[in-house]
Amino acid sequence: MASQSPDALLETGTWERAPVKIFITVKPRASKEKIDKISETEYRVSVTAPPEDGKANDAVIRALANFFDVPPSSIKILRGAASCKKQIEIL
Repeated sequence: MASQSPDALLETGTWERAPVKIFITVKPRASKEKIDKISETEYRVSVTAPPEDGKANDAVIRALANFFDVPPSSIKILRGAASCKKQIEIL
C-alpha cells in the first residue's frame, strides 16, 4: 500500500490502515518546541531537550504525537536515531 501524506490522513482519519513515512530534521536545544511543515513528507522539529541519552528523540516522538493527534506509541524512528535527519513512521 502506498504511503499517503499526513495531511490527507488527518482529514480522512485512516491512520490505522495506512502507515505514513515522513522525513524530519531535528533541532535539539531549541528555545521553544515547534514543528514546521516543509513539504507533504518533510518537517522541521524543534525540541528543547538536549541530544543525549535519547532525550531529544523522546521529545520528538511526543511533539509529533501531539502534532498529528496520535498516541506516542504510534510514532517510530525508522532511521537516524543518532542523527538530526530522521525517517519516521506514523502508524
